[in-house]
Amino acid sequence: MGSLTVTKDAEPGLNIDGNMIRISFEQFKEEMLSQNKPQKEDMICVLENKLKKYESKHHIPSEEFYNNIVGTPSEDTIDFLDWSILYRGYCILTGKKNDSFAICKPQSAIRNGAVASFLLLFCLTSCAGPRQQIPSPPPSQEFYLQSQQKLALGNCEEAYYDYQKAVAVEPGLANATYLSNILYSWVLKQSEEADTSLLNAQKQVLLAPQQSSPRQELLSIAVDRDKDTISAFGLGLIPSNISHPGQRRLLAREAALTDSYAWVGRLALWAKKGVKCPLDVSQTVVDARVIKEFWVAETIYVVKVKAPLSKNSP
Repeated sequence: MGSLTVTKDAEPGLNIDGNMIRISFEQFKEEMLSQNKPQKEDMICVLENKLKKYESKHHIPSEEFYNNIVGTPSEDTIDFLDWSILYRGYCILTGKKNDSFAICKPQSAIRNGAVASFLLLFCLTSCAGPRQQIPSPPPSQEFYLQSQQKLALGNCEEAYYDYQKAVAVEPGLANATYLSNILYSWVLKQSEEADTSLLNAQKQVLLAPQQSSPRQELLSIAVDRDKDTISAFGLGLIPSNISHPGQRRLLAREAALTDSYAWVGRLALWAKKGVKCPLDVSQTVVDARVIKEFWVAETIYVVKVKAPLSKNSP
């Protein structure tokens, strides 16, 4: 079999000597790329598998995620940023519009992890179009961007304080969904394992307030029809304008109780009339009792309450 010599300065078609062929480096690169170019079907298969994993993890279809979370501050987490990139790549490859997206079954198996990684890299770099240069943020948004970066790394405390600085500089940056993401992520890191499923379910409802599947998941965790109980957490922040330690604790606890009662009220409504009911409801809570309460870094007061389902059904 003939051998192949590659030189940077060789001219095409010159110096053919028996089994020795001299070609230019550019010709060699084009030949290698054409031989190793992944098939479109394989790239689609890789994207489908990765999208399915995110859908299973977060309990919402990719279409709903893209339509409701992408473009909001909630997108700026490692999972959600990766998910949005994968989804865009899938739509580009399949020619589907966002509003008609549906994950189909994999069309072929990928031979090994190395091939899968290569195909995904090719898809994201070659099929998603040229990257646009991101302009530097104005000074008023620097704290907000730092907060997003720290939250993505799991540093919730610093993410919270950078967010507070950003809002102090520019009040228009205030975002209740993003703040909820910070606070619940922070509390989850400090909570006992037995409480994490309920806390995380409440967090997912706040991150996707218009979606039904997170509400269904929360309802299944928080409401025990056999025992006739509703369980919910409430979070309260210390007031920034109060300096007395006792007053700060008292007001933060009151805010946490108010939040927990709001969760009990909406859960009772969903249990009776379905999860399509509004997230914000006004309902008097009866016979709720605190079963757990604690501080997180002297900043967030957390309470867990339990109330009878039958007495709180609308």
